[in-house]
Amino acid sequence: MPRFASAALTFHRNPMIQGMDAATALRIQAGITKATVCEGTIQQRIADSPNPPTAFENIHYYITRSLKAVIVTHIEPDPSLTSDQLIDLAFRVKSERSTASAIEFTFGERPNGRVPNGVEFAAALTARKFTREEVDAIMIVPTATWTPPRTAPAMTFKIVETPEELREKIMKVEAPSFECSEDDMESLYQGMLQDGFVGGKWVHVIASEEGEETKVVAAVLFVDEETQVATLFGLATVHEARKKGLALGMLKWLMEESCRRGCDTLALAAHSDVEGFYSRIGFEVFDRISEWSYRD
Repeated sequence: MPRFASAALTFHRNPMIQGMDAATALRIQAGITKATVCEGTIQQRIADSPNPPTAFENIHYYITRSLKAVIVTHIEPDPSLTSDQLIDLAFRVKSERSTASAIEFTFGERPNGRVPNGVEFAAALTARKFTREEVDAIMIVPTATWTPPRTAPAMTFKIVETPEELREKIMKVEAPSFECSEDDMESLYQGMLQDGFVGGKWVHVIASEEGEETKVVAAVLFVDEETQVATLFGLATVHEARKKGLALGMLKWLMEESCRRGCDTLALAAHSDVEGFYSRIGFEVFDRISEWSYRD
């Protein structure tokens, strides 16, 4: 049974959900942060880095395999540090790698009591000649009260439990859906097995249309019962199975699974091309994630 008191949790339809109480916002933000820090280790498998993030004072970073970029994956909260001091830490790492010619920061814009906050940090990065390159919306929805806007088709779902099922999910659904190379996806597969990103907090699921054997939809959840937040990564539908409502059916299953695992909130990162879709089905923008880069 779900172990949370706020089953009737509702959000307010205005930018960055201004009406949300501070305690709820901080709890949700903590859950999303846990998920994104862990997921950063997965992404670097595709981003050309063989090693897990390294902690250096107040930043976590990794160096790409080509040694050309310092990728900052997480900033530790420390009220004593200014934005410029945190940027200086990244430049110190870069200076110790003589071949590194770039630094990348990714962070949220929502005011949250952390230092730096998004507005302050963005101003400091601009002054230090960083360029804003990409913005994603972090969107959330209450799991217990969400209902699909239309009836989803009948589907069969399977939670991934074996290496063979994980390979099927990655190679047969995610690779063609995201148009990624087999080499990249093989690195992702091997990294997940090596780093334990199957089972526990990670829920991988594949699905087919009812009565069909071929798996055509896949997703992965990071479930954090402590903060009661489930974060969705990589909802994928193969091209030939799109426009059938299967992604909606997968979302319905994910909402129910999140509730079963004690989570009252489902979060995801949406690129600009799909933000409208998620907004229409009830998700709201909680934060916007900016990517900033500096290049020699």
